[in-house]
Amino acid sequence: MTEMSPSGNQFEVLGKAMQFQREAAIAEGAGWPDISFEQLGRAGADWHVFPNLVFLPYPDGALFYRARPDGDNPDSCIYDIWSLQRFAPRR
Repeated sequence: MTEMSPSGNQFEVLGKAMQFQREAAIAEGAGWPDISFEQLGRAGADWHVFPNLVFLPYPDGALFYRARPDGDNPDSCIYDIWSLQRFAPRR
């Protein structure tokens, strides 16, 4: 609660959160890619793959969401969520 001022905007909060993630990944030995905020912005926050897949890329991994039909039931679907994360190499 002391890392940011209460008047911080969303970009300052995002920057601080990414700083914490980067420091933790490096401390654990997983490393962190050399990606600028400009590159992250150009990549976009979410990638939609027709017809039913969404990727949410992050510097240290990605989330994937997929919705697919649940047999013949038009009122239901199967919703899959996958998560990828960088890990430190085994020693």
